[in-house]
Amino acid sequence: MIIDLGSKNGIKEKDKVYANGDIPVGTISKVYSQTSQVELYSNPGRTTRAVIDGSNTDVNLVGRGGGNFEMAVPFGLDVSTGTVVKLPGINSEIIAIVDKEAIDKTNPDKKIILHAPVNIQNQEWVLIKKNK
Repeated sequence: MIIDLGSKNGIKEKDKVYANGDIPVGTISKVYSQTSQVELYSNPGRTTRAVIDGSNTDVNLVGRGGGNFEMAVPFGLDVSTGTVVKLPGINSEIIAIVDKEAIDKTNPDKKIILHAPVNIQNQEWVLIKKNK
């Protein structure tokens, strides 16, 4: 995703990008004078550390593209549809919501499919939180 703010506006690499003002969707990956490139958390293959709400279980979300993610969890961990997954931290922010399980009995973990809480394709603007 390309945004119309760049180094002239104080934008720097690794600044966080938010949809609707409070939903984290990615980070700034490249900065030019008047534009910047955003690497979305859901970009295919991008891995983001997260925490399953309620269980405080650390997981790795892997981007699948189009606002979708997957994660692997042990079979004994109950993760139901609608469960929230957040970025770790004191002010943890929702990054994904569980859609369904994709069970493969040959794998020791179960794969969980998730989606972002917003459709980034429908966003007209984003908020940039500058790193200090």
